[in-house]
Amino acid sequence: VVSVHLQSTGIYFARKRDDIRLGTLAALMKQNRRIRNRQASEIHRLVKDLDSPAFVCGDFNSLPLTTAQLKIKNGMKDSFMRAGHGRGFTYRYIKNLLRIDYIMCDKSFRPLECIIENAYLSDHRMVVSTFREL
Repeated sequence: VVSVHLQSTGIYFARKRDDIRLGTLAALMKQNRRIRNRQASEIHRLVKDLDSPAFVCGDFNSLPLTTAQLKIKNGMKDSFMRAGHGRGFTYRYIKNLLRIDYIMCDKSFRPLECIIENAYLSDHRMVVSTFREL
């Protein structure tokens, strides 16, 4: 099991500051996106080189179909896309419209169910999945 927390977008901390300018925010988000993409490449390489079945889970700080999410997902199954229901939004803020937390499994497993819990234990909702070994 590989548990990850990729580089933040920077939006949360920037909105706390009154003096942030749009250009500064855009530059910060671009820099953080580059860091996330490098981290995702390293995670993909790590999982690809494992000699055992693998799960990758955690806070990717990336929406579905973004570069970082796709790099990690390459060759893996997204448990929510395969076995989830509803919207699947995991981030509580920004009007509950973002899915940035994932549980991925390799070809050795089949996702049977994926639930996004409404427990408010942090700024993220908990993702819970069950799998069957193939």
